[in-house]
Amino acid sequence: MKLHKFRSYRQYRRIQIKKNKDAIDRNYAIPEVMEAVAVYVKENLPNATFGICHGAKNGLEVNALRDRLEIDVIGTDISPTAKKFDHMIQWDFHEVKDEWRGRTDFIYSNTLDHSIDPVMCLDRWAETLRDGGLCILEWSPWHGEGHSTPDDPFGASLEEYSKLLSKNFQVRDVIELGISDTDTYNLARTLVIAEKSNSSTRPPAPGHADS
Repeated sequence: MKLHKFRSYRQYRRIQIKKNKDAIDRNYAIPEVMEAVAVYVKENLPNATFGICHGAKNGLEVNALRDRLEIDVIGTDISPTAKKFDHMIQWDFHEVKDEWRGRTDFIYSNTLDHSIDPVMCLDRWAETLRDGGLCILEWSPWHGEGHSTPDDPFGASLEEYSKLLSKNFQVRDVIELGISDTDTYNLARTLVIAEKSNSSTRPPAPGHADS
């Protein structure tokens, strides 16, 4: 496990926004992954009404899940470019909106590697989810320790992802997916799916300073 250290939160934010703008037209929402997420949510949360995709950049995964689930799904991204896309808001995913707290059915993200503090990040996501809600993380070899950079500061193995989740959630499934014909990076994906329960809830984490 490796986490890049920044001089300040302001530096982190600046680098993340630049990375977003440089890659704004790239598609990381692999259809097979979106289908697997949608099927799992339908089967395990049949009464779901609201989900969040964190770090969703141009909103492709948001729209894919909205179409498949036919429920309200929104996306967040730290960059102001988020406001250009439907169902997206500019938001740092380390923070929690009051209206999300305890009423979100599921969170999906393939961008935990962009976190400045993954432990705090998962604490905050746990606050957002309702009891029984699901946190669904996508992992690929690009999320590994060897790929930790200022652009993607957090790198960890699949096993370490599961261990981090187990601090806030109960890991339910690890689903290995094949390589998609539309996958530019030719990488297999894995979904780590964890459930929030009363026994796995941690106290709110302190906020970071903008210095």
